[in-house]
Amino acid sequence: MSARALALVGLAAAVVTCAVLVLHSVRRLDNRAAAGAELTGIDREFPAARQYDLPSASIERLASVIPRDAVYTIVPPGQRAGVAELAFQGLVANYLLPRRDAGNEAGARYVIAYRQPVPRERVSRVIELGDGVELGVIRR
Repeated sequence: MSARALALVGLAAAVVTCAVLVLHSVRRLDNRAAAGAELTGIDREFPAARQYDLPSASIERLASVIPRDAVYTIVPPGQRAGVAELAFQGLVANYLLPRRDAGNEAGARYVIAYRQPVPRERVSRVIELGDGVELGVIRR
């Protein structure tokens, strides 16, 4: 076989290999897109919501209830808190942007609690959002 024939065979093999790899990549991306289409907005944006089994629907409701220019605080998890309670704070802080976390009740208009009650002393009403999430409106 001549050098030219070997080069053509090698080129054909390279083209076939590239075509197979491209088709495989496109199929994999299509599968990932289909899987992502089944997810809610927060599950798609923050995979940690699925990983830690956080109440994504309740977090989305928080975003619909709290005004975009509001200041809120999150009740810190207790000493026996699990990973989900700890992850909740960071996820909510990111998802609720541009709303601002005051870090404490001073200056906050809303207080959010997960798997524990909202402190009732300073709130005028409590909204149950489900899945252990409560939203308190701080009395002014």
